[in-house]
Amino acid sequence: MLAAAQWVGASRDELNRINVFPVPDGDTGTNFWLTMRSIAEALHRLGDAPLPEVSRTAAQAAVMGSRGNSGMMLSHFLCGFDEGIGARFRIRAQELAVAIRRGFERLYASLEHPVEGTILTVCREAAAGAEVAAAPGSAEARSAVHELGGSLIVLRTADLLRVHVHLNDPAPLFTLAESWGEVLTRKAEDMREQHRLLSAETKPVTVVCDSSCDLPDELLDRHGIGLVALQLMYGDEVFQDRVGLDNQEFFRRLRAGLVATTSQPTVATFTEAYEHARAMADEVVVVLLSGALSGTYANAEAARRTFAAGGIHLVDSRSASLGVGLLALRGAELAEAGWPAADIAAELTRGRGQSGLFFTVDTLDNLIRSGRVSRVKGWLGSLLDFKPILALDAEGLVSPVDRVRGRAALLPKVLALLDEALPQRRARLRMGVVHADCANTARDVRDALHRRYHPFEIVVSPITAVLAAHTGPDAWGVIWQVEDGIPSRDPGEAGNKSRSGLL
Repeated sequence: MLAAAQWVGASRDELNRINVFPVPDGDTGTNFWLTMRSIAEALHRLGDAPLPEVSRTAAQAAVMGSRGNSGMMLSHFLCGFDEGIGARFRIRAQELAVAIRRGFERLYASLEHPVEGTILTVCREAAAGAEVAAAPGSAEARSAVHELGGSLIVLRTADLLRVHVHLNDPAPLFTLAESWGEVLTRKAEDMREQHRLLSAETKPVTVVCDSSCDLPDELLDRHGIGLVALQLMYGDEVFQDRVGLDNQEFFRRLRAGLVATTSQPTVATFTEAYEHARAMADEVVVVLLSGALSGTYANAEAARRTFAAGGIHLVDSRSASLGVGLLALRGAELAEAGWPAADIAAELTRGRGQSGLFFTVDTLDNLIRSGRVSRVKGWLGSLLDFKPILALDAEGLVSPVDRVRGRAALLPKVLALLDEALPQRRARLRMGVVHADCANTARDVRDALHRRYHPFEIVVSPITAVLAAHTGPDAWGVIWQVEDGIPSRDPGEAGNKSRSGLL
């Protein structure tokens, strides 16, 4: 209750703003906070006390100190909640859910004309949620165990529950199970140790990158490149990038105007990825989305500092999309050629200076919403049908390069910019084309690059959802990476960088 009072106080201006019922008078948040403040003051005066006294004091303080319609509705809810608590000094989850339901029923009965979309709805949903959370069964179990790990299977009979899950530490699962009932059997096997025993030997170096890399699955699998997923969110819906939501469904939502937000992998997610990678290799090179664009690199670094096994080498690509992917691909090829991890990380850091990315968006709305360009540039870009051409600068930030009028002028201008950016003498040129649901445009760009620059490889890929959420549909980009070849490494000459054996 005390924490709730603080939250309402901090959010009262927003509550005032969104209030429209019964009239948009802009004081709902203020009245609700003043009521909550009366409750908090009464509970502070009460101090430590048994549960029935706490619930009764809160209800009485709400009645005496209620302000406005919102305060009165809260008072009815707390009076019903107090009735549900009764004289119990201790309550179980099911009994707490009953008390919350009683609070809703008391509130509902007090209203002459109940209207949804108000505090009434909040109380009803809270009651329903409490009942689901408190109900015994496999659904409750599934939700709780899902927070601990993956590959979850739950089987339930009338009085038996069997759970299979992959997680890093079995102890929290055993503790949770003991809170539900008697644990009859338990079994924990180290899957990574099983993998070690099945493998003849680990690799010296493996490469990991985040899901913004836009490398096709075929290339990831061929070179054994690990992937750490960013997250995509629609309200309370959370999807793992490249895993939980296919591109077709994502772009259907995007074109329908549904706005998604994105989030970087957590420190715990990176720690798990490091453990998995180290189970397969002695050292790991991790290539990541520009640290200037996302907190992904910062979380990866935080996980590296606390990773006891060590052997983790981070590379800030200062790029995005295939700018990350092509660096990771080169890193995997260097690892296959026998390069040690520290040398690979140094070479990729040097190589990002010989790489670049030009991209264009059909509208700047999504980039503006995500804070990647200013509103002034966005307004100028849409004013006269100008199409922007953007790049990532040396620090990895979005930088405007040029603009043209109309889509037809984009490809010729991008090619002209590439003419200026690419060195005349280059041993190898690898390029990439990415697109946001405009595959035909991507094919035209690929063909133009083949004719003009003759790269030894062009990787074409759709932009992953976490990037397309910022670029919007019909965006496309060109990535280039100038390489010096891949010198073979003699294990006995680890310190040398011979240019023999160029591919």
